[in-house]
Amino acid sequence: MPFFGDFVSICGAIGFTPLDFVFPALAYLKAGTVLGCIGAIRFIVEDVKTYKFFHDM
Repeated sequence: MPFFGDFVSICGAIGFTPLDFVFPALAYLKAGTVLGCIGAIRFIVEDVKTYKFFHDM
């Protein structure tokens, strides 16, 4: 098959470019979202421990 190496190179470039540039950025954003949710839940749990009903009345 003529130009087989060139076709394989194009397929490799198309396949690995997202792995090098797109997926790490998406993983970083997703990790920030997950860690943000965990932190928010932690703050809610800490605030619930010290909350007193009708304390501000």
